[in-house]
Amino acid sequence: MTPAALGDSPADFLAVQPDLGTKMPPRFVRLVRTMPVTATRKTARSELRAQRWHTEDPVLWRPYGPGAAVHGSRPVHRRLTSKDRERLRTLFAEHGRADLVRPAAADPAAPQSGRSWA
Repeated sequence: MTPAALGDSPADFLAVQPDLGTKMPPRFVRLVRTMPVTATRKTARSELRAQRWHTEDPVLWRPYGPGAAVHGSRPVHRRLTSKDRERLRTLFAEHGRADLVRPAAADPAAPQSGRSWA
């Protein structure tokens, strides 16, 4: 899956995924080509959790706060941008959890010379 394959509406894409629940949709959705697995072929969840949104993979998210967009009865996910990543770093720092978030320079998804991600 490429970011272009999502089209204009990540919310529509997520709405048709049969494996996502409707009661408590995830805050972040990372689209990976292949799932990392353990030696016994189980999903390496700890690796995915440790990486969080610090990846070059496309990441969709539901922004925090009142007034977050809704599509029908479902919250709207949108692509996580560099600006969103910086705001998340700030929010984590405000709540004493900055150690859980990589600095911008260490974030592989942060734009670098000759490359951009949106």
